[in-house]
Amino acid sequence: IFVRSGYVYTDMIELRYAQVESIEVGMPPLGQIFGYGNVIVSGTGQRRIIVPFVKDAVGFRRRVNDVLASK
Repeated sequence: IFVRSGYVYTDMIELRYAQVESIEVGMPPLGQIFGYGNVIVSGTGQRRIIVPFVKDAVGFRRRVNDVLASK
């Protein structure tokens, strides 16, 4: 999973599928209306990556879970 965020200061995070323990989705009320959510990826070693404003966050979680299940 590769995450790039920020405009002035760009933060790039790369997490291998083997290091992913769980993926959570948080949908704030405005996110439910406009179709976005926050994805929280928990990796090995107590690493938590929060990715805000992901369009179709539930679909993203489903696709990652499909990839993890096929390995």
